[in-house]
Amino acid sequence: MKRLIPILSLAMAAMTVRSNAQLAVTEVHSSQSVAGDPAIHADWWELSNYGTEAADLTGWIFNDSTGGTTTGAVTVPALSLAPGESVVFVEGLDAAVFRSWWGSALGSEVQVLTYTATAIGLSSSGDGIRLWRPGADAATVPVVSVDFGAAGTNTATFIPDPVTGLLSARSEAGVAAAQAAANNGDAGSPGVRPAPIALSVLSLTTNQTVNPGGTVVLSVQAAGLPRPAYQWRRNGDPVTNATGSTLALTNFTAASATSTTSNSSARASTTARNRLRSSDSSASRT
Repeated sequence: MKRLIPILSLAMAAMTVRSNAQLAVTEVHSSQSVAGDPAIHADWWELSNYGTEAADLTGWIFNDSTGGTTTGAVTVPALSLAPGESVVFVEGLDAAVFRSWWGSALGSEVQVLTYTATAIGLSSSGDGIRLWRPGADAATVPVVSVDFGAAGTNTATFIPDPVTGLLSARSEAGVAAAQAAANNGDAGSPGVRPAPIALSVLSLTTNQTVNPGGTVVLSVQAAGLPRPAYQWRRNGDPVTNATGSTLALTNFTAASATSTTSNSSARASTTARNRLRSSDSSASRT
């Protein structure tokens, strides 16, 4: 009979706020009302800078959830985003037309950039946005990756959930910064950066038991805005392409097991630890 190995700890999940630019997709409009003039309505999304330094986005690349860095990808023209600033990217409408749609709901200081869609499209059935640094290729992990669900019959924008930071809540005119668009009454707050949400660990893999040579799946889920990014590490070194919230360890042995700790620091960072001598994980804001 195979001996069972108790797994007492499994990963380090450390979310650390850095001083450099921290970018987040903070609003998406994938379905618009047919009221008013449909010719001046289009998909758009908002990117916000939560960092303390300006972000130079010139040459960055974005796409929907399926296009990658090549098929239909859009390259950002000259653009700088100041700390605390948000920019709106709108498909096919120039800034003046977009402003006529939203009227007083859109501040005159907000940057509005138009992109031409070839293969990119924000599906009303649910989609996502990916953002890469200049020079990224098909194997490069996005700096920003966010998904949103089906819009249904609700034509309000998607905004961050106030607890998790996930892009799953919906705007409501008159609530927080959201207003009704001048032309068709859609609810949204283009160009208004939502308040940050403190980082926290929602769940973390706890004690497990596994047969020698078996597979252990490590998991950590974190909340916050900007959204935490994950990087699993092995003996202190990053594991290639291990940037999701789970990691599978195959051929696990007794030599890997150790203890579990969890703590939060006072400098706006959170650390949840499940250590392995062979493996750990970290999650950080980018």
